[in-house]
Amino acid sequence: MEINQNRVKVKERIGLLLDIDNTLSATSKSFFSFLAERFGVPDGETVESLFARYQYSWRVPMWQTREIEEVSDSLEYSNSHHQNMEVIEEARQGVSMLRGMIPIVAYITTRPEVLRNATEKWLAKNGFPLAPVVMRPDSLHRKSGNAWKVEQVKTLFKDSIGIVDDHHDVGRGLADDYDGTVFIFGGRAPNICSNNTIHCPTWNMVVESLFSLYPEGLQHGNIQELRDTGNYSTPQGRAFYNGGGTIRD
Repeated sequence: MEINQNRVKVKERIGLLLDIDNTLSATSKSFFSFLAERFGVPDGETVESLFARYQYSWRVPMWQTREIEEVSDSLEYSNSHHQNMEVIEEARQGVSMLRGMIPIVAYITTRPEVLRNATEKWLAKNGFPLAPVVMRPDSLHRKSGNAWKVEQVKTLFKDSIGIVDDHHDVGRGLADDYDGTVFIFGGRAPNICSNNTIHCPTWNMVVESLFSLYPEGLQHGNIQELRDTGNYSTPQGRAFYNGGGTIRD
């Protein structure tokens, strides 16, 4: 599905963007656990040690077979698997701490559009704020996902204050032509030479960094009221909510 840029250009489009996989949800760990249970792990390894070393299941040498690739593909497009994904608890707490101070303007994810139903239900179930969810078109290959995400941030959300994302390629892609801050979440320090990138190993550091940059929060009238009350039933609220381009009415 192509994003209608005109629907995204709402007047109050300023705030924080959030990635989902491995930023809010423990996606890779979920994939590792599923594959380890079904196909096993190398001698002397555990799910935790494999995850710490490789980060992504497609990097594990033992799992580079046609059968495992097919299973991984089926997981990637499974609504039931994603709807029941484990939440990163400190992410849920961190986003809750930002509520009323730093508005979440949108979730932007390289998940395919086919997972919209599961993704929106998962966000609601885990108490994340209501906001547009921008998803990768089904026709776009997953390997192009991060480049696609970078382009969406630069064109549709260029006025956002920043994005929290675990993927270093997103940080590198936004090193130029983006005035916001890229908060790289996760243990590995990114090899990125840019003044707009902050490495945050924990969600506590994400929150601390945001409050350091914006000690008084963002006071933007209508958007702030919408975030505080969660009221999207008014025409103005629906106009903002529908601004995400890929959100269904």
